[in-house]
Amino acid sequence: MGSMTRARGRLVGGAPGTAWGVDRWRRVRDLFETSFSGLPAGIDRAAAVGMHWAEMTTPFVWFEGQDPVCHVGVLEHPVLLAGKRTTIAGIHAVCTRPDRRGHGLARRVLGAALEWIDARHALTKLHTDVPAIYSRHGFRAHPTFRFRARVAADAAVERRLLCPTESADDLALLTRTLARRAPASDVFATRDPGWLTLIDAALRRELDTTFWHVPAHAAIVAYRTTGEAIHLHDVIAPTLPAASAVLPPGATAAWWTFAPDRLDPAAEPEPSPPEDGVLLVRGDWPETSSPIGVSPLWEH
Repeated sequence: MGSMTRARGRLVGGAPGTAWGVDRWRRVRDLFETSFSGLPAGIDRAAAVGMHWAEMTTPFVWFEGQDPVCHVGVLEHPVLLAGKRTTIAGIHAVCTRPDRRGHGLARRVLGAALEWIDARHALTKLHTDVPAIYSRHGFRAHPTFRFRARVAADAAVERRLLCPTESADDLALLTRTLARRAPASDVFATRDPGWLTLIDAALRRELDTTFWHVPAHAAIVAYRTTGEAIHLHDVIAPTLPAASAVLPPGATAAWWTFAPDRLDPAAEPEPSPPEDGVLLVRGDWPETSSPIGVSPLWEH
């Protein structure tokens, strides 16, 4: 990094997002929009269902004057990984203002964020479409899979689409069930009490199209339909039901986007499609006895 860049800017980071004022966050949101069009609107959708971005992130930002020009966020994500409960760090919302790219700012800010992480967590992960830029920081690609369901759906099981942005009762049911959930996989599963799942759904514009209540089993299943195919993203319940109770009927094919070892152990793994991005990990990531899958509702 050149001396001009060092003289012009300063790095601010390590304090929780809640310590930042409204005006500073407004400026950071403007930065997000330059790299991730629509991200601030997604943040607002998450806030409308009670999940506030600033409460969950530790931001690291390079400022020039009062203007943020580079951001790296850090989440602390409770998971079940290879059968063990742990908390991993998640990198998210890495971006540099277009006119300041190519000056080493992202490398510097990411380095500071990782130094903070290394003092607190042994493992870090992120999802990206551009994995090469992270290799110099010790990240490596971890293969991911989706899993073709091998059980038949029980068409007689009642299910109802939840609309948490429109119904306070639906939102209360969803947040209550998320807070009491059992991990959906022993291979890799989120243990967050709802903030990550709902923020991811909000960013994907899927809050009112994804979550289906299965009252007979006190469960909520999250899935997306593509043509006649089903992509199952989550099963949310205090006690996991049989897979047949949560699989939607009528699909010609159904895939779990996470390892369904606790639901459908005979499901056949196949490599995740390229459009799903690349899982990058850092640290002594444990070997798992089964292929890993990461639901898009568990991503950073």
